[in-house]
Amino acid sequence: MFLEGFISLRILLPEQRIIILICLVQVLLLYDTAFAGDSVPDIGLVHYWHFNDLESDTQGIVFSDRSAVEGSLAFIMYQGEGQGYMDRGEGTTLNAWANMPSGYGLRVRNPSDDRSLLIQAPSMNYTGLVLSYALHRTTNGAREQLLLYSVDGGQSWDTLSHSFGVGTEYTLRRFDLSDIPETDNNPGLQFRILFLGDEASGDAGNNRFDNIRLDGVLIDTPNTQVIRSTKMLALHNFPNPFRNVTTISFHLPKGDVIHSFVVVDTSGRVVYEMDTSLAKPGQHHLPFDASLLGAGVYWVRLVTSRSVITHPMVVAR
Repeated sequence: MFLEGFISLRILLPEQRIIILICLVQVLLLYDTAFAGDSVPDIGLVHYWHFNDLESDTQGIVFSDRSAVEGSLAFIMYQGEGQGYMDRGEGTTLNAWANMPSGYGLRVRNPSDDRSLLIQAPSMNYTGLVLSYALHRTTNGAREQLLLYSVDGGQSWDTLSHSFGVGTEYTLRRFDLSDIPETDNNPGLQFRILFLGDEASGDAGNNRFDNIRLDGVLIDTPNTQVIRSTKMLALHNFPNPFRNVTTISFHLPKGDVIHSFVVVDTSGRVVYEMDTSLAKPGQHHLPFDASLLGAGVYWVRLVTSRSVITHPMVVAR
């Protein structure tokens, strides 16, 4: 086709040939710019749950199978007061990463109307986030879901999408967060899935998930990465998860002053508050006894004159 076009140029006047060639070069330059490989940012895996390694018993907490965020804690919990629980079911290759086989999926059992699926997914050093997962239900499983997100460790929630139907065959759900800058580079990013419809209150039935992924574009600004990494390393606990006792460590820089240091549960209730009146600059190591607390996620919140830092701790029974 291009050859025929060039042959036909012979019948045109010299001025006409020049104009056409200039236009052709401009089109080719525009095409090259639009489709150049370096003009499209590389999207990479931030967190991934494939569930293939799940044991056959009931699951209280499921940690990510892969995470690209160094030092982060990414996990899934089924929170609520009802009789529903998590275990494993059949999986799928839909939305799988790196040719992961089907294996198992996560089965979220009814009643689910009084529970929600919490996904803790820190996004430090990543932007342009996309959450996706494969989903289906049994005949008596919840027919609708609603997805929420939090950028402050679960203290407040916003709706990410309208409620959507759940079919009886595995289908892919994908949610683009690239227009929500607050979710970028965020250590407190969480998602919450609510289960809706009459079937959600039943004793039988379930929703099933597989290949839950958070993808994003790595931020290439060194200063931003250093700031986030420094904050996360400044406040941590070990061991984590833990059963009864852990040690919370943090560093208070010279010239900084602690305004508050508390541990809260996912509802925001304060379960511990440190007396900060004698806190001096330097490294601190604080034993924390959770023997009287229930299993679940608790948040350490350190507020100083220069920053606010939150860090998740997991009590496993």
